[in-house]
Amino acid sequence: MTSNINYKIGKNTIGSIEIDSIPVANSFSKAADHNIYFKITNKKVILSKLGEMTANGNGSIGGGAIQFQLKLQNTDLTVDLNFKGRQTMNDQPEILKMTFDNDMVLSQPEIKYENYKYEIVFYVKPDADLSKLQLTPIIELSKGAIVKPVSGEVVDFSKAIDQGDNTEFVYFNVVSENYQKTRQYRARFKIGQSVPKATFENWVSEGNDFYKPEGQWATSNKGISLIKIFPGLYDGGAIVAPVTEGQSGKAAKISTAYTTGKESILGFPPIPVITSGSLFLGDFEVALNICRWAYPGTWAKEVAGSWRISGDIQARWESIKYVVGKNLYLSAYAGDGHYNDMDMMVVGFREASPVGGEGLTQTEEEAHFGLWCIMSSPLLIGCNLEKMSDATLELLKNKELLALNQDPLGLQAYVVQHENEGYVLVKDIEQKRGKVRAVALYNPSEQPCSFTVPLTDLEFEGTVKVRDLVKHRDLGKVDGALKQEVPAHGAMILRIEGKKRIEPRVYEAEWAYLPLFDDLGKNPNAVRYTPQEGTSGKMIVGYLGGQPENYAEWKEIYSEKGGQYRMTVQYTQGAGRQLELTVNGEKQVLKQLGDDNGLRTVTVPVTLKPGYNTVRMGNSYNWAPDIDCFTLSK
Repeated sequence: MTSNINYKIGKNTIGSIEIDSIPVANSFSKAADHNIYFKITNKKVILSKLGEMTANGNGSIGGGAIQFQLKLQNTDLTVDLNFKGRQTMNDQPEILKMTFDNDMVLSQPEIKYENYKYEIVFYVKPDADLSKLQLTPIIELSKGAIVKPVSGEVVDFSKAIDQGDNTEFVYFNVVSENYQKTRQYRARFKIGQSVPKATFENWVSEGNDFYKPEGQWATSNKGISLIKIFPGLYDGGAIVAPVTEGQSGKAAKISTAYTTGKESILGFPPIPVITSGSLFLGDFEVALNICRWAYPGTWAKEVAGSWRISGDIQARWESIKYVVGKNLYLSAYAGDGHYNDMDMMVVGFREASPVGGEGLTQTEEEAHFGLWCIMSSPLLIGCNLEKMSDATLELLKNKELLALNQDPLGLQAYVVQHENEGYVLVKDIEQKRGKVRAVALYNPSEQPCSFTVPLTDLEFEGTVKVRDLVKHRDLGKVDGALKQEVPAHGAMILRIEGKKRIEPRVYEAEWAYLPLFDDLGKNPNAVRYTPQEGTSGKMIVGYLGGQPENYAEWKEIYSEKGGQYRMTVQYTQGAGRQLELTVNGEKQVLKQLGDDNGLRTVTVPVTLKPGYNTVRMGNSYNWAPDIDCFTLSK
């Protein structure tokens, strides 16, 4: 136990003493009341205003409480100190994790807070017997909390299938360690999707021209059998046939023959040209992509693994700049196996391109590929592979950049600095809250750009090691601030490793998740990220509020030890508006935000738990102010 205890002489507070700096005697006595009694003998302590003193006394610990009496002495003064205190009990009624050890469960439960409800959602297999959906949840709770139904108890989920408003939820009620707070979680399940499977061990024929694996599989258009009607087009055997030696348990090789094709004749449709080659089929999962040429909205994550966020790309720098600009502030919507798709890459086009544009320089190609990697966009090569330069080929084979794109965390880099024309993007790699991060110094402008990035903005303290992933070279150690110059149309992609990771201090509004945000631009009053000079990061979130669902949410507000913080919210357009501020489900309403004359701030106390916290800002019934950022300090 560590505590700073104020002591008094008369009415004046003199200083404080740190309890854990006072060792107790070597022997303890345990009484029948289960208290542990101890002695403090001739221990030297330092008081903030009186200097060194000798402490003698005794005390007891038990029942979550501590009490002791001390006599503090030096040559000039004697102070008697009496202290009684109780152990602080946790006030968080939280389910941290729930798992099922049952074959019927397709994916483990996801715990989320949406629309002011705590929900637990999991998937079961399509062939699961719902009448026998008796599952045993293993539940991890916040310190000291209790839950009913308890962890390890069989629970009947058979009726908790997702039916929207008609769902018969299973409820889990949690009480905090100090019995001061309760929280209810409602659980439901959905039917998962399966993909067709085949062993490829058994083949069946369809006429004389086609073979296919037994099961839910199809072959080429049967119309190509017309090829055999016309002499000279094809004189081989079956058009599609299995290659016996290429078969295995989960995949098979199918070879197709070559045919010359023929134009439409005598009322027959044209005969297709079939290029000989090999097709590999296998047991696979289906990944869906939404192509709407703008961020389609938060609903997309429920149905697809990726989605286009911009119009079609062209092989020119202005197009690259446009696509990157669309994705700079969409990091909150990526992750967990879902990605913002920045369209195919146009590396390899060094001259006039069939996709449009005059081609890219080597510097532009390196920026293009590096930014696609650090922003975790799907990587699709669009150029003619036979005509690409050696430099382009080496860039596409860059294992360090590819590892960045394929990092198991699957995160998208976000903007931490926007000064002059340059942007600084950063993300965790390898381990969340670890000591290694990826950084991009991005210069979209027509002139070289000098970057000075305080290491504290990258959440590092002390010295860091820096490596250039594009050039495959170490840049040495850096202390205080990262300083680099980046050429026009360029980007440096860096790996930074430090010794000490620190808590974030500033959280920008443009990092927030907006449940009602979409980029289709059909509603002029829809919530959005908006450029605004003079603000932190030169961006704000506007048009918040008006309904409970229209909020900004920061899902990973990190505190190492938790405790009391001062939160300072910087905003504009506050006149006549209110801000509903919710931290881990605890809401307070900030009124009388002041006039609209520039940026203003309001500071309130908040309590954070150790680890990740969730912060929301909005207004359930009226407009909220436009949010610039918020800071946290002890």
